[in-house]
Amino acid sequence: MTKHEAIAAMLNGSKITHKYFLPEEFIYMESGRIHDETGQILWRFWDNRMIEDWNQDWSIYREN
Repeated sequence: MTKHEAIAAMLNGSKITHKYFLPEEFIYMESGRIHDETGQILWRFWDNRMIEDWNQDWSIYREN
């Protein structure tokens, strides 16, 4: 999915992952903030991911 679809999925409560993430890594949104799998808030998450590679290849995270 695209970056915009991934953001929409997070706004709807989904955890998402990216092809560059490790298998156990994901992000989610809570109270309008992006968190990682440990619960840490990722301030300015998108600021560090401006290249084209981050605009696609997102998917819903499936827990094992």
